[in-house]
Amino acid sequence: ARGPMFRETMTTLALDFGLKCGWAVGTADRLPFESGVWRLHEGNLRERGGRWLKLWRHLKNVDALYGPIKVIVFEAVRRHEGISAAHVYGGLRAIAELFAESRGERFIEVRTVEVAHVKQYATGKGNARKEKMLSVARQRFAFEIIDDNQADALWILAATVAPKADPQKQLFTKG
Repeated sequence: ARGPMFRETMTTLALDFGLKCGWAVGTADRLPFESGVWRLHEGNLRERGGRWLKLWRHLKNVDALYGPIKVIVFEAVRRHEGISAAHVYGGLRAIAELFAESRGERFIEVRTVEVAHVKQYATGKGNARKEKMLSVARQRFAFEIIDDNQADALWILAATVAPKADPQKQLFTKG
């Protein structure tokens, strides 16, 4: 999934969209800087757009702490479990794309990666279940993984910036 302009030091932010949004940020020579899960439930934000504002604030924070972000990547989800999931995915994707565009001259490239490609990269099977993705991530990554959302973001990041790495070996250490 490397484009022709990809450089080893390009800071990449991988996102696994959902109300529990997995995220991982790193470069090909330092994977990951950090990763985790953002809870995007509206919570005490009274506006109906609370989850969108939360994502925007998280993106700004990651960009300030680990950036400048040069690439945002996420799975190109073609089917959803329900209408609400489709709406959440579309809204979060729109916010990420808007954030990238809002950087003006400091261009952030937006990329997608096929779900089956990430699963194939991680497990050797393009239709692996979430439980398998999480289990393999806990074996391969050298730090604690919160849940399948964080695991998916780590796999999205790895498949994007280190596509030739052997995911069957222990991959990354906490930097």
